[in-house]
Amino acid sequence: MAGITTSEVRTNAWSLNDYYRQSLQFNDKNRRYIGGGELWMWGYNTYGGLGQGNTTKYSSPVQVPGVWRTVWATGNTTYATKPDGTLWAWGRNNDGQLGFADKTNYSSPKQVVGGSNNWAYVTGSRQHAYGVKYDGSLWAWGRNTYGALLIGAGGLTHDVNTGYSPLPVIGSGYNDYDWSTVETEFARSTYGAAWMKNDGTLWSWGDGQYGVLGHQSTKFISSPTQIPGDWRGSKIAADGSMMAAVKPDGTLWAWGRNHWGNLGQNTAGDSAMRSSAVQIPGTNWYRPVVDSLSLFCVRGDGTLWCAGDNGSGKLGQNLGDTPSAARSSMVQIPGTTWTGAISASYSTVLAKKSDGTLWAWGRNNNGQLGQNDTNSRSSPIQIPGTDWGDGGPWSGSFPSGQGAYGAARGVIKPK
Repeated sequence: MAGITTSEVRTNAWSLNDYYRQSLQFNDKNRRYIGGGELWMWGYNTYGGLGQGNTTKYSSPVQVPGVWRTVWATGNTTYATKPDGTLWAWGRNNDGQLGFADKTNYSSPKQVVGGSNNWAYVTGSRQHAYGVKYDGSLWAWGRNTYGALLIGAGGLTHDVNTGYSPLPVIGSGYNDYDWSTVETEFARSTYGAAWMKNDGTLWSWGDGQYGVLGHQSTKFISSPTQIPGDWRGSKIAADGSMMAAVKPDGTLWAWGRNHWGNLGQNTAGDSAMRSSAVQIPGTNWYRPVVDSLSLFCVRGDGTLWCAGDNGSGKLGQNLGDTPSAARSSMVQIPGTTWTGAISASYSTVLAKKSDGTLWAWGRNNNGQLGQNDTNSRSSPIQIPGTDWGDGGPWSGSFPSGQGAYGAARGVIKPK
């Protein structure tokens, strides 16, 4: 299949989600993908985040033993789920972010225990993590910088009795076990998060600087607060101090900081920030990805577009890392047949094509481009192999974004 057709973006993308919820239903509210595959990782490994039982840097993919369903790599820590619903973590643990009730680093996968299993997905940063279970319950653990874990503000540590284990996010109005378990329907920013409920409403909380929470203000929000508008069926992305969303009609929206023109409005500068969603020109958008102050989005015709900061050449325009290389309107990255399987963090971008090839560009100081070297690239370059999956919605896990300082990469090859 050459890319994603317009009808798939505007109609079938939503019907696929409906089918998925019905055919792979776990209970009366939530759903799960029960497939699995091989987990391959490479790049930064100072704290054992590559799961190899050591702290050796790898500039080419190495396999983590086992069968895996989803993965989220922050560069320091890694979270992954297995088809049986168990959650595993490894890497840096200085703030208890691995969920083991201790602060010990682990260089091999170790199972996280928090209530019953049945974890659907986990998203994390270098200090804390969120996890959602198939029953729709939302959990959090690690360091509570800016109240991101909803237990107060000011860098408090999320510890109870002996440690830092996952705890359910509870409180009036948001303990209804109705949070989405679909990967594209939630996103973590640096000091907060946005999460969709199964009724299609979108909620956010945490540090609202630059308007990143989408509430027409820059205030700190200590409990989930609904973002105005109709977001049912939208795909959400966030990182740093901006968020973006593609609605089922193929329109692309963004809000938050706009220092490098990353909101795609042909304007730039912090004074051009937006504290509520603004539409980016164009139609037929499919899936957004945010890396700090850069925005990437695949369109339904298989083309890939971007705007914002060009640090380490991550916009893929074959330009140097200079302020003049930033773009305040969306520009196309060379190539076609890109799929919705794309991730970006720490100025490194990975993306799949529909022929099963995997491509990378941008920063490469820790070998995270998988080229067996540490040379950055300002244009897409293929990672060896052609069996990375076609990037289809249920072909395996490929995060829409990875955590801050994401100099370690993780991709699951579907089996």
